[in-house]
Amino acid sequence: MYGWTGDIFLKARLGTEAEEKLDAMYTLFSDDIRSIRCSENEIICSYKGNSEYVGGFRNLEVTSNYRLERDEICWNFSVKNCASETMVIGELGIPMVLNTSIYKGSPVTGLNHRSVENQKYLNENRFQTHYLAAGHSSCYSAVRYGGKGDHLLIVPSGDTFIEAIGEEGEYGHEAMMKTQGPLVYLYSKSAARMPRENGHRELVLKPGDEQYFSFVFQSARDILDLKDKFYKKGKIDVKVIPGMVIPQDGEGKLLLRSTQTIHHIEADDGMTVEPLGALGGYHTYTLGVSKEGELRVRIDYGNSHWTTLLFYGTPPLEELIHARAAFITKNQQIRDLDDPCCYSFRSWDNDLEKMVDLEMPHGLDSIEAGGSDDRNFAPPVFLSAKNTYYPNASEVNVLDEFIENFLYGKLQDRETFTVKTSLFDNYETYALLKGKPGFNSIKNFLITDDDGQETTWRRWDYVWRIYNYPHAYNIYYNMYRIAKNTDIKVSRSYREYLLFAYKTAMASYLDSTYADHLRFRGFQRFTWGNMSESHAPLGSFRLEYILQALDEEGMVEEEKELRRILEARSEHFVTEEYPFSSEYLGPGASTNHSPSYVLAKLVDNEKLKNTVVRMILSTKDRYPRWYSYAALNKFIGNYTTSLHAYPLLDCYEAMGDDYLLQMAYGSLLGHWCCVDSEGKGYNSREWRFNPVNRDHPRYNFYVNEARSLELGIGLNCNLSLLCATLVFDEHFGMTGYGCAGSEIEDGYQLKPWSGFGFKANIVPLGVKFETQNVKMTAIGISKDKRNIGIQLTSPVAEITKGLLTIEGLAAGMYRVAGSQDIRQYRISAEGSLQVEDISSNQRIEIQAE
Repeated sequence: MYGWTGDIFLKARLGTEAEEKLDAMYTLFSDDIRSIRCSENEIICSYKGNSEYVGGFRNLEVTSNYRLERDEICWNFSVKNCASETMVIGELGIPMVLNTSIYKGSPVTGLNHRSVENQKYLNENRFQTHYLAAGHSSCYSAVRYGGKGDHLLIVPSGDTFIEAIGEEGEYGHEAMMKTQGPLVYLYSKSAARMPRENGHRELVLKPGDEQYFSFVFQSARDILDLKDKFYKKGKIDVKVIPGMVIPQDGEGKLLLRSTQTIHHIEADDGMTVEPLGALGGYHTYTLGVSKEGELRVRIDYGNSHWTTLLFYGTPPLEELIHARAAFITKNQQIRDLDDPCCYSFRSWDNDLEKMVDLEMPHGLDSIEAGGSDDRNFAPPVFLSAKNTYYPNASEVNVLDEFIENFLYGKLQDRETFTVKTSLFDNYETYALLKGKPGFNSIKNFLITDDDGQETTWRRWDYVWRIYNYPHAYNIYYNMYRIAKNTDIKVSRSYREYLLFAYKTAMASYLDSTYADHLRFRGFQRFTWGNMSESHAPLGSFRLEYILQALDEEGMVEEEKELRRILEARSEHFVTEEYPFSSEYLGPGASTNHSPSYVLAKLVDNEKLKNTVVRMILSTKDRYPRWYSYAALNKFIGNYTTSLHAYPLLDCYEAMGDDYLLQMAYGSLLGHWCCVDSEGKGYNSREWRFNPVNRDHPRYNFYVNEARSLELGIGLNCNLSLLCATLVFDEHFGMTGYGCAGSEIEDGYQLKPWSGFGFKANIVPLGVKFETQNVKMTAIGISKDKRNIGIQLTSPVAEITKGLLTIEGLAAGMYRVAGSQDIRQYRISAEGSLQVEDISSNQRIEIQAE
């Protein structure tokens, strides 16, 4: 049985009994002592006496009052000790069960989450929930997956506060009733399996004592209305720039809105919170971090009320970028010549301190060890992206070996450019894994006969998994940039790498790739034909870059053909309202959000772009916890955290909505908490919603920090989006995202943070800067855009020349003066200023003539 919203769960004992002697009691098992009274706008539900049912209330009197007041529902309840001695309640929780179930299908087909009908039903009838356990400023909210309609807001009222919210992880309540959703803990001492940021209490009631609790339910039009109503309820509404993850060389800004007095702010060692100003109920601060890891801020306000914020400090981003690349190069490439996947890459297990292998019993299957799929492609995809900005000869050599000895010609067909899902086939897989610890975790993929007997091994060497293709063409495109822009020796010319990227992209859309897309009994209950007609694969954001490169290199026919096939495959996406087929359902279908936006942009479809952005925002958590802020469904890391930033930033360019910028940069910076100073990668860094023990039946490798898994897929996108952006913020004035910035009398100044030096955007002027093989460390520009000063430096010691591009300047002649020469350039009405072969270590001055 399950509990529902309005139920009350608790565990209690007499004060004279041992601490472990806690009896679980529930409203839903107390029918025999329940009485209900109703009036026009009020329902009172009382539980008096001792229930005869197991799990019913004893020695406690519980009363719930539900009342409609204008546009709010008020829920007040109380717990009274009716025993002759003290009662101790070790945990008291209320299930918050909303319409979130994503299970829908027919008895014949099961859950066909790729169907258009199911996607529409789920996105318009099921809800994405977000919640925050932070004392008196706790909150629980919900919005439809599709982002349409009002938001639901639930907040504690009066002196009621929430100290924890449990999923089926740390707060697994096996001894209590299950809930279909999270369990909100008002007291959690006996439930906690590890200390949490708010502490854990128990409720002690003397004979006759009664404790009261109160919650308010109301609707909000949108995010801004929700934040405003939260603030007007006496809570502390938080705005933070650029996110809850802050690098040590950066500075954050914090706005606390409250109708009550803020008395005191206390921060952990390693974090500073310095006041900027206060006006009415608006209080602004600057934030700084000086160490790596979680950092808590506690705020005391009002009448003994409190709340907490959780930040995370990281080393400067360039340190993490270099450390991650070095770690992959040293630890995550297979060098065993007897391994069929030699020269490919695999995930790293952070607990066992080793690369995953066939001896591991947990969570191992072909996608872990077969040389393909997201997990095996993630390390080289990131490594290739990193070397387009910070080239390193030894790392590029590793990539070259990977391509020449494994990817091209072994995993990928030399003629068709199709990509296998694994190198393991029927017999090789079976022979390698039979008897290994990992065999038990993948035996579900054995095909059995009607009597359940093993018959054959499911083939893994098929080529129709569309999600593998973007990883391959991303690597080829990155190698194209490396070969073109550096002197590092590689096996192929830059044009050949670009051609490989093009042919791999084309292969992902051709009907011939899906010719053997068969239905495997016991595995699939449906077919989907040519996957490219209904699946937009994650990582395809590089298509825009590949098309641009084909144009620049004069490969006209290839560009036309790729655009033609993209247009042909877009019908489903531009026709259906929710064309988000995926390997997962509900919020998991967000793997298709960003690539669907890319396709919509390439075929110029505004409707689909708007739908994607609306749905991404519905999944983004906005509450001040580093492990969930701006992440998908409280899941920081993986690939969606960074991939979702692409549509938000692109939409910001058109709309100028600062909330889009906040969520995008919260994603970009947040993702770097998944890399530590040693260079280890973590698919996610959040452990609070996962059982602590790896042997627990619900332990999930995917949503914790055990393995690196698919991290590199997201960081590949992340690197291309890092941009020092200067904007005017209504609360903080001139503010930098990824940079320190200011407005002076006649212009603007900007200093990028580490890792943000290749792109800059002066939003008030509409001027953008981008470099190749050279970093910007400082920019100054006059308000009339006629005078610009830029300090340049080399990204690595071996690079001495680079390229600078500036967009947004007026047409005319410009004088570019450096330490070695003076040049003149003309900008046409719609052109940009490009300065080639510019020395990497100098200051240049640009002046309009």
